[in-house]
Amino acid sequence: MQITKKLKILHLEDVGSDALLINAQLKKGKLDCEILVVDTKDKFIKELNKFSPDIILADHSLPSFNSQDALAILYKAGLKIPFIIVTAAMSDEFAADMIIEGADDYILKDRLHRLPSAIQDAIAKHRLQHKNKVAIDALIKSESRFKQTQAIANIGSWELDYATGVAVWSDEQLKIYGFQPENNRQSFETWVSYIHPEDVEYVLQKTNDAKSTLSNADYFHRIIRRDGTVRHLYSQIRVRGDNSGNPTGLYGVTRDVTEAKKRENTLRDSQLNLQAIFENASDGFILADINGIIKSFNSKARDRTLLNIGREISVGKSISDFLPYSGKKINKDNISKVLAGEIVRYDYAYTRKNEGIKWFSYTINPVYTGGKIEGISFTSTDITERKKAEEQLKESELFNKGILASLSSQIAVIDYKGNIVAVNKAWDDFAKTNGVLILETVSIGSNYIDVCQKSKASGDNVAAQTLKGIQSVFNKDVKTFELEYPCHSPTEQRWFNLSVINFGKDDSKVVLSHQNITQQKLAEEERNSLQATLQNSLNEIYIFDFETFEFIYVNKGALLNLGYSENEIKTLTPLDLKPDFTATSFKQLIVPLVNNEKEKIIFFTNHKRKDGSLYPVEIHLQLVTEGNSKRFLAIVL
Repeated sequence: MQITKKLKILHLEDVGSDALLINAQLKKGKLDCEILVVDTKDKFIKELNKFSPDIILADHSLPSFNSQDALAILYKAGLKIPFIIVTAAMSDEFAADMIIEGADDYILKDRLHRLPSAIQDAIAKHRLQHKNKVAIDALIKSESRFKQTQAIANIGSWELDYATGVAVWSDEQLKIYGFQPENNRQSFETWVSYIHPEDVEYVLQKTNDAKSTLSNADYFHRIIRRDGTVRHLYSQIRVRGDNSGNPTGLYGVTRDVTEAKKRENTLRDSQLNLQAIFENASDGFILADINGIIKSFNSKARDRTLLNIGREISVGKSISDFLPYSGKKINKDNISKVLAGEIVRYDYAYTRKNEGIKWFSYTINPVYTGGKIEGISFTSTDITERKKAEEQLKESELFNKGILASLSSQIAVIDYKGNIVAVNKAWDDFAKTNGVLILETVSIGSNYIDVCQKSKASGDNVAAQTLKGIQSVFNKDVKTFELEYPCHSPTEQRWFNLSVINFGKDDSKVVLSHQNITQQKLAEEERNSLQATLQNSLNEIYIFDFETFEFIYVNKGALLNLGYSENEIKTLTPLDLKPDFTATSFKQLIVPLVNNEKEKIIFFTNHKRKDGSLYPVEIHLQLVTEGNSKRFLAIVL
């Protein structure tokens, strides 16, 4: 940065010859400045207000005063003035402590050639910070609102200065790593110490590559908190450089994706791909075999594929024809990675007619059966709202308004009296959709607690629980209150999740968030109904392995009739229940199914119970094929 006005420098120094040397060095560096030298604490305090310096240079050790004392006076007075230590000797450890306490830089007196550029950098840094603060203050009324919005988006931010080796972390970043809010200054080494040992080399390589090429980077990795908790994170980093193309620091954002990672692991380990589709009904799913040939897909995948690329997906086609990347080599490489056990992720944007840009996150998972990869699962998640939120986060002066407007949850901020002081667009839109003609009765200016109290008086138990939860957050009995409740309309069944959290450090307000969880509830009910139907059927139902004939699933009706426990039955095969058959005769029986000559075989035989007694059965036997996986399904009538 080029400084255009004459700088006023307050120089704390008691050795006249050193003061002259520094003055000469600044002139040599062509720094236009006015220097006032002081050598006592009283003079220093006096000239802070009278001289109004642009920057302070301080020797560390004066007879009765040092740079640490000077820095403390500066911050106690609330003055934001660049502060550089210029001293003969100082340990690296103490210098690092001073930087953490607020000093901008330190220069040894035998290296004064660095001083002009250090002064320019410090002033540039402070001016930039001041400019950003003015812009943010003009758009956001308080720092707590910014932090609260960042917490709602579950995104932490940080900035690392290479010159000092110190990074400043946001409250949400500290929360993700398990730190207390006051510890917002962290060293690069501290950050590295939290990275999972298996991920350190990868993360440092990504960071160093970005630094050496002045390019952006994003990656998934793990951290281990001090309490031993492992968290999965998604980080995006950007490199800051000077006019010469030299990197001066890093900044970026961090998202805690631990819960999403758990869901991915559940999907990977699931033996029933249909169940995974039901559990993730809001996402698009495509299931392919190990050759990339599509075997099945859900309606979300079908609709999104048609809208995004204008082609209708169909079974038997290659998945490469419907992925966002058209390059055959890219798709082939991704599938090869998944078949080797990796999980591939990437984001892609489509431009839809009349809708604009739609962002999707693609995850390609291996599908395991009995510990072996038998297929490939392609998941597409609409992340348009998340991308909008992230873009607004990068532009901090528009962050608060933009992120709240883009969230799908209905969000409101109320004060301790219950008055609604702020809402997002989704809150007002929900009210309009549900027949509210005068927004003032439910939006800004109305009283949320009054509405709940009236509903409670009418016998509404949800309103009563809501009032109790809001009060518990205001009283600091709990940090967060959660309530899942039904909210059915005349035309549809709906469920919502209410969340009440503190409004940052402002104890007089809380944030209410109503999230529509109808799809999850309906999927859960459908899945539970299907499982209950099979389990409670009066018919005996068996599923056994194509190769080993070992039982995979036996319903409750069969277990009760046979007298075996669930663990006992899984050590048996159909031959253990059918004394009339040998291994040879049973294999001969199922030849028409194996050769695809028949879809079903019906035969009569006897079943043998655990106590040795026999009973006659009529068995309907089928061979069920899903991808490369084959199982026998037997229903006893």
